[in-house]
Amino acid sequence: MLVAIATLLALCYASLWAGPAHEPGVLGFLTLMAVAFALYAIACRVARRVPEHPALAIILGGAVLFRALTAGPVLFDDDLYRYHWDGKVLASGRNPYAYAPNDHRLGGLRDDAW
Repeated sequence: MLVAIATLLALCYASLWAGPAHEPGVLGFLTLMAVAFALYAIACRVARRVPEHPALAIILGGAVLFRALTAGPVLFDDDLYRYHWDGKVLASGRNPYAYAPNDHRLGGLRDDAW
């Protein structure tokens, strides 16, 4: 039962990293997280009934699997690009907080990344 739950959880998380063309949007993301939480709650109840050694092996195996799934690109965050932009503005001698990123006075700093 724990293996089946871990597989379903892995499918929930893997669907988030299916690629930019398959981003679930806010409602889809919240639905996936609600399903994942429900599966986690069920797994907690089931794990209490399974003997310690098999449950521990399944839990550790699932933990390794989920870490492998989260090694993909970040889909819902663009902070990295903003940090890069702020660094470029600062390196040019300007205050990055004094200008909006789309300010025409910073046009010379733009490249393919921004």
